[in-house]
Amino acid sequence: MKITTSCSVALMALTMGIAHAQTTPPQAEDTAAPTEFGDIVVTARRTNESAQKVPVTVAAFGNEALREKSIATPQDLQQLTPGVFLGASGSAGNTVYVIRGQAKPLIGVGQPGALTYFSDVPLPTIASSQPQYDIGNVQVLKGPQGTLFGRNTTGGAVLIYPNAPTYDLGGYLEAGYGNYDWRNLEGAMNLPIAADKVALRVAGRFTKRDGYVENLGVGGDFNNLNSYAFRASLLLEPTEGVKNVTIFDYYHNNDNNQAQIFAGFHDPSIPSAVLSQIRDFTNPTLTSLLAAQQALGKRKTVADIPGFDRTKAYGVTNRTDIELGGMSLTNIFGFRALRWKNQANFDGLPAVDLFGSGVAGPVLNTYRSNAYDQYTEELQLHGTALDDKLKWLVGGFYLKSKPNGENADRADVFNGIGSAVYTFVTEESKALFANASYDLSDALNGLTFNAGFRYTWDKISVCSAAGGSTPPYDGRLGDCKAGTLTNATNISAKFHKPTWTVGFDWQASRDVFAYITSRRGYRAGGVNAPILGPTLAPFQQFAPEIVTDVEAGVKTSWNVGDVRGRFNLSAYYAASDDVQYNVNGLFTAQPCVGAGFDGDCDITNDPSSGAITINAGDISVKGVEATLTVIPTHNLTLNFGGSYIDQKTRKTTYGTLAPTIVAGGEDPAKIPFRFAPSFTGNAGVRYEVPLGEEGTLVANADYYHSAKVLYGIYKAPAYDNVNLRLDWNGVAGSRVDVSAFVRNLFNSTWVQTGGTIAAAPGILTLVYNDPRMYGISLRMRFGAE
Repeated sequence: MKITTSCSVALMALTMGIAHAQTTPPQAEDTAAPTEFGDIVVTARRTNESAQKVPVTVAAFGNEALREKSIATPQDLQQLTPGVFLGASGSAGNTVYVIRGQAKPLIGVGQPGALTYFSDVPLPTIASSQPQYDIGNVQVLKGPQGTLFGRNTTGGAVLIYPNAPTYDLGGYLEAGYGNYDWRNLEGAMNLPIAADKVALRVAGRFTKRDGYVENLGVGGDFNNLNSYAFRASLLLEPTEGVKNVTIFDYYHNNDNNQAQIFAGFHDPSIPSAVLSQIRDFTNPTLTSLLAAQQALGKRKTVADIPGFDRTKAYGVTNRTDIELGGMSLTNIFGFRALRWKNQANFDGLPAVDLFGSGVAGPVLNTYRSNAYDQYTEELQLHGTALDDKLKWLVGGFYLKSKPNGENADRADVFNGIGSAVYTFVTEESKALFANASYDLSDALNGLTFNAGFRYTWDKISVCSAAGGSTPPYDGRLGDCKAGTLTNATNISAKFHKPTWTVGFDWQASRDVFAYITSRRGYRAGGVNAPILGPTLAPFQQFAPEIVTDVEAGVKTSWNVGDVRGRFNLSAYYAASDDVQYNVNGLFTAQPCVGAGFDGDCDITNDPSSGAITINAGDISVKGVEATLTVIPTHNLTLNFGGSYIDQKTRKTTYGTLAPTIVAGGEDPAKIPFRFAPSFTGNAGVRYEVPLGEEGTLVANADYYHSAKVLYGIYKAPAYDNVNLRLDWNGVAGSRVDVSAFVRNLFNSTWVQTGGTIAAAPGILTLVYNDPRMYGISLRMRFGAE
């Protein structure tokens, strides 16, 4: 059997929240046999197989489904995937993926609980938002991962696959225009170079939009768009059984950042909530500024510095698949380079005189920069044995991430101009893994036993030093290691753990598949930088987090008369030990009172980005997820999805940190469960009207509901959203498609993510969602597209 590249995966429909099936593209091979729903093909177990036969909860979105739902960002994808939070920290480009409560640290040093892959290569954990154009499919895997591929995670993975080259000439060009002067130009071309030997696909996108939050202060309007991206994919098949795909991609973004809207104060009884206690003793008072902001509303603000979010990211991916006669060898090499700079008016305020000194200044402004090069190498060998009853896979994974450029954080707080902290983080991760599935049909027809094992070795080194008060910051890793930077210190730690998966799945009949599995996930520990003050010294290092779960599920297809449907249900329980929890807002106030929060009033050893990661204790998480698809007629598809999740704290280990600093306004005896609403649900309607030679009309209406969401120590209200889209494909028998869309139909306002959401300094700022967005697009297809 020929093994295809990761780029050749075809997703023909959605398994969670979407029911529309797609047509298998030419590059897809060895996929599951079509059903009345169309093929639903995923690669969760590193082979192409039906999503209805995979013992894991997976949401899968094909190329046309992504287009029909107007999916362009991670935030868009969230509303089609109940139980998953896809937001941002500090900027829209610094994506935070939260799956079953597992995430990466908002800021500071730490490993991700959920990871993004682009064409089978893990993306860097900072500023990892991937532009979604000319995408073949997106898959969201839930639960601990690592015994089959890539890097280990405790919550899940998001897999993004671009469209792969084929041997047919074709392509498309699409242009769009919408409100706020939204302009989008996207296109792709597939070029066969040598028949059945060499093919090239190139694609690109340009997007620009005015900001929708008016800035009455310094700088441009916030929440604008300004980016472009390019990708080239080369397919080589020099001989039978050998296949190689090389991808180069480039992304550039330069916008004015997200608006932080001043929304209120934290509990003044919290000792560190400095501004909550002085809000009525400034000129003007913070209370009067809050009243002024409330009068402006959520779409205007007054900033005292210009905001910006600048990203340059590029990478090379190379995958080779070789058939070895009964076995297959896969090698995946990845290189990712990231250059990111971000400046934010995090207080959402103009300059203010906090202490009556007669000089106005910032309350909380931040500057962050990161520059990293990441190399990954993965080797897999897989095959079958024992008359094909045994399917096996063994592999190894290596990752090295190292600084290459400016890596600095500066916070200007409480009328003071801060001093930057250099933080150079070097990571190395090595792993060996194996997985096997054995067919037990001799004992019970359709029964399979699955088991996997992984051992991971991680090393993290952090070199930190003091910088100046204004960028650019010219210190580099070599300077830090050589000790030529002020207060240069180097801290390192090593961790290693085994992880595993074991379970059974049962194909009870053609239409009923059931499974039960238990997995152990591992999230490496790390170090906080720089050398911390005496009060925080016990938190210089944090231990690995271990997650052990049990999941059971059933996936069904059914017919009642002429009505067809699918119903999938899963339930899980996960125990997390030594939970890694991000505590932020840790800045020394000037003038410092007493010994300060860290015991020495020294701003040069404040935590990098004002944040540390701690082991907060042990928790348990349980949840239920379900999807229902109903096709009453050939033209009409209805889909429903829901996710319920609940956390219980088993133990807290806050150490010398005051519980209120960690939990804020929440119960200090409980570890806050952030970015995980207790319930999320969606519903969708798709209706298709064939027009004969005039083309096809496709209408989509989608609804999403989220329960309350905890951001830091602020709990955001529940919200609802409705999106609409109408596509006329093949207009008047041509190769032209016309589309119109409306997102956020009722112009609702909800909290997209938190800004200043820590107990200190004591004020609250929030980032709100996009207002109603509408537009049209025109797509022209040619050749085989």
